[in-house]
Amino acid sequence: MQPLLAFDPSACRDFRISAALQVSDNHLRLSYHVDGPIDQLVIPTLAEAPQFRDELWKTTCFEVFLQKAGQQSYEEWNFSPSHDWAHYSFESYRVPLSPRPKDKRPRPMELCKEENRLELKVEIPLEAAAAVATSSLWTYGLTAVLHTKKNERHYWALTHAGPKPDFHDARSFLGRCELRSS
Repeated sequence: MQPLLAFDPSACRDFRISAALQVSDNHLRLSYHVDGPIDQLVIPTLAEAPQFRDELWKTTCFEVFLQKAGQQSYEEWNFSPSHDWAHYSFESYRVPLSPRPKDKRPRPMELCKEENRLELKVEIPLEAAAAVATSSLWTYGLTAVLHTKKNERHYWALTHAGPKPDFHDARSFLGRCELRSS
């Protein structure tokens, strides 16, 4: 697990977030752990039929950004505690590819909510995460948005590279992994 850093640590000192990305069995396995007073957060309720949904970042959600080393293109995945998800592909910084693919989906998510802990686990088949034909080095950014009942949003990432929270900034993609489909 890697600790995520709050963009404004003084505003959300009661929380700790850690995240992990592992590659195995042709899947990306992601885990996000939030420790703190979970009852202070807006946590979307479980969807009856989880689906692609835009603007998950407007409330508590977890994200991963993937970029092939040396490339400008990248992709973004968002995961909600509701089990809804979003997937976006970009040709360069914040320039979306058209048409936008909506058919890529993660496997069903696992959510565990306790008094002082929220944990979300998700798996993405490699063929859905990236067009990986051979072994490739990828960089990644793990991020989270915490939405409080006071209607505050707190932005968490492996690092914050600029003067404002910007999860799309490739300078914050600190993680490294080898992706290979077989």
